[in-house]
Amino acid sequence: MKLRSFIYVMGFVALIAVIYSPSTIGVEAGSGIGTTSPSETSQGGASQFLSSLKQSGYHVVLVNDTQTEQRLLLNGKSVFMLLGADLQLSQGELQSIRARYQGGQLSILLAEGNTTNAAFLGTVFGATVSGAAIYDRSSPFKDQRIFTVTLKLGATTETGVIDIASPIQANSGSVLRPVATSSANSFDALDSRLGARTVVATGTNVAGSRTVLITDSAPFTNYLFGYNQSANEKAFVGSMVDWVTHSNRSQTVLYDNYHYRSAAPKFSLGIPVGPIVAYVLAQLLSGVNSYYGGLPAQTQGFFQNFGISIPEALARVGIAMLLLLSVYGAVRRWFAPEMKGKDDQPIPSVERSIVAESKSRIDFLTTSRNKSFYVATLARLYEVFDDIMTKEFGFGVSSVSLEELQTRFGARAGEAFKLFADLRRVYEYANGKRRFLFPPVFRWKSRVSTLTTRAEETLNQLGITITGSSETKEKVEYAVRGR
Repeated sequence: MKLRSFIYVMGFVALIAVIYSPSTIGVEAGSGIGTTSPSETSQGGASQFLSSLKQSGYHVVLVNDTQTEQRLLLNGKSVFMLLGADLQLSQGELQSIRARYQGGQLSILLAEGNTTNAAFLGTVFGATVSGAAIYDRSSPFKDQRIFTVTLKLGATTETGVIDIASPIQANSGSVLRPVATSSANSFDALDSRLGARTVVATGTNVAGSRTVLITDSAPFTNYLFGYNQSANEKAFVGSMVDWVTHSNRSQTVLYDNYHYRSAAPKFSLGIPVGPIVAYVLAQLLSGVNSYYGGLPAQTQGFFQNFGISIPEALARVGIAMLLLLSVYGAVRRWFAPEMKGKDDQPIPSVERSIVAESKSRIDFLTTSRNKSFYVATLARLYEVFDDIMTKEFGFGVSSVSLEELQTRFGARAGEAFKLFADLRRVYEYANGKRRFLFPPVFRWKSRVSTLTTRAEETLNQLGITITGSSETKEKVEYAVRGR
């Protein structure tokens, strides 16, 4: 295929791809990233963790306002979860939670990686979190703020991924003890000295209340909760939940859903590319459509000038067939200008030699072939005549005149001239220069036989004959006998 044809085909494929493309042209506003609220379903939310708690059999109650929280804190033994809160606990909430915790009625699972609830940490647990990010040089991740830790609670040891945490500092009187730390090759944004940093601490006070403090809420988020490549994040989080609840599924879990900011909604506006391209293409072709749409009426008017009346349906069919053949011919001319033929059929060779007429020629005339073979055969026969005429007159068949033929063919010059015209039409049809033959050929084998006989008679006038080699049984050879 020629480069120009290849470019045309690729352009057509690209046009179809654009029309059916799902791409859009538009804008987006808002990050769409939510907070760690248990009701948030975005990557930053913790809805999957909430579903996992319920599926595990825990009695989970979402606390959506302060009054409900204060009321539920008074109803028996429970576990309070506050994971990555955006808002600070009020003084009344702090005092209520502290009293229940010190009385042994409330255990706490807290994810706090900054200073939002510094007062709560210092008052209840005697601990501080600086909010400075930890960097672990032993991290397998490209971002050294992301690293794995080993958590051991009782007989269970789990590995989890930490995604930006701060070090926990516990006072001398605190009940919290480290249970998961970064590697010894770590430092934080406020302290460049290398050493392990505590990221998970647990403790049990004298009243029996348990506490788990982790300085990263990412393990509870939808983005990281299902991570299980280098660590099992669900098991990592689950071990903290089971430890703080004593694995007691009947114990009420008060999951705070109140101290979070609303996530900014993600807004997008887009227009599909495909319909736009299709519309523009339709507008460009609308003029062409209107032109062709009026052709049936013009056709009827043309025939009426001769006193012939044809139905509109017949006119439309005729125009449709004409357009179909025109498009077929144009496509053939652009993309398939090669001569028609069939790859598995031998194309007759043309030779100039003196041989006797053999059985091969008779077999050729009596063997049934497909249309492509017959068309190619007649096209080659035309090339033979073109070669002969060039040697006889100095120019090809298309340029020789009837008067010039009379000098060699005499009274049979008209027959030779008509033969050349018939062969030329087939030759142009075979090479895509003619879209259809008129009159059409319905029996190609008979047509080839007739034209071959006429060609033999014409060549005999020049002392030339069409012959076949006796050794070749499946192909035709054109030989020219010298005068």
